[in-house]
Amino acid sequence: MGLKKRPWSVTALTVLLVLEAIALVSTGSFKLYENIYLTSQNLLVDAMNMSIAPIGSLSIPLSMLTLIAAFGFIRLWPGAWLNAMLVQGVVLLFLLILHFTNNIQEATDYGIMAYAVFIVIYLNYNEVHATFRDVNRVYQQLLEENDYPSTDI
Repeated sequence: MGLKKRPWSVTALTVLLVLEAIALVSTGSFKLYENIYLTSQNLLVDAMNMSIAPIGSLSIPLSMLTLIAAFGFIRLWPGAWLNAMLVQGVVLLFLLILHFTNNIQEATDYGIMAYAVFIVIYLNYNEVHATFRDVNRVYQQLLEENDYPSTDI
């Protein structure tokens, strides 16, 4: 028993997740650079404003989680869909908190937020759901055939 060929939507989501990770790590690195270097050199006009530090310090770990989710999509791991959805939820929660505390000052942060919303909508595409339902079904059958305990709750 095996799986059919990977659908295009799963491959597209893998690419979208990798692009999001690149965007997160680049904006996070830039904001850390801006916070550490420019503030220490007194080149930042608002040197006492440390509001960009959390954006940079949390964007890099979020990008790593996004890359792990993308790798799960490449390998078709049984929990990859859930991992990708959780990562998008954390990214959106992080950016919404920053939005409501008035710490977002650049359009790139809103762009990443819109991009994450698009990925959440695309993750709920029926073909993606069906692919990972099939992956989970095959995984459960392999566990049962090899007398491993079921992962059903």
